[in-house]
Amino acid sequence: MITSDIEAFVVSSDIGISYRSDHSPVLINLRFSSQIRGKGTWKFNNSLLRETEFIDKVKGDIKTVIEEYESDPSMDIETEDKQFNISYQLLWDMIKMKVRGSAISFSSFQKKEGNKKEKELLYKISLLDEKLLENNLPSVYQEREGIELELKILREKNVKGIITRAKARWQVEGEKGSNYFCNLEKKHYTEKIIPKLILEDETEITDPSTIRNEQKQFYKKLYTSCKPLLLKTHRDTFLQHDNPFITKPNEEEATAVVLGTKCSASHIFFFKAFP
Repeated sequence: MITSDIEAFVVSSDIGISYRSDHSPVLINLRFSSQIRGKGTWKFNNSLLRETEFIDKVKGDIKTVIEEYESDPSMDIETEDKQFNISYQLLWDMIKMKVRGSAISFSSFQKKEGNKKEKELLYKISLLDEKLLENNLPSVYQEREGIELELKILREKNVKGIITRAKARWQVEGEKGSNYFCNLEKKHYTEKIIPKLILEDETEITDPSTIRNEQKQFYKKLYTSCKPLLLKTHRDTFLQHDNPFITKPNEEEATAVVLGTKCSASHIFFFKAFP
């Protein structure tokens, strides 16, 4: 009757009595817990590669990093032949860090401008709707259609971003993707969290911090050795001088081992145990 996303939040359910319909009412008591969303992992937005302004900015960032870490800036040679003060791996990491910062700032600015543009278009449409109520002029109607088309293009761009983040593999032709893909992205988020945990004593906990602490304690107990394999008494007994399992080499054999002319497993262990 309900989706698996909210199944863990169900406290109780019951079927009521039907008296005015052929369907019985279903009563569900839900208890939601506030999950703290983390920062998550940053992923590069491939749609930025369609922006000429962003591409020019990234090219400038790469050039800036190369000029900052090259050994001799006065030498006019190709980039492939340049020598740098840092390793190539570190240089590559610095370039990625610079590009990441530019991508985040550019995306934030682009989103801010997009939201501002959308509000302006919605406001213009509302004004034109008022004019149409007063006087249904064809010119006003055409102007409204033009603004509505501009708004549709802007929202389709936002939907493409949602598709990318939700990793959707297909899109139903003709369907408005805004609600569908927003719900899909929400579903993916709910699958990453544990809203409810049942302990060994059958106690249910829903607080996120308590759940994380129980997980930590469970795995800490799971991977903690209760019976150490090697006690101190075992080490003392095994490494004592009169241990029959360890052969102490004489002076001639020890000299041969040092010179590299003779080496055995017992001698190697002896020198490791008694340096």
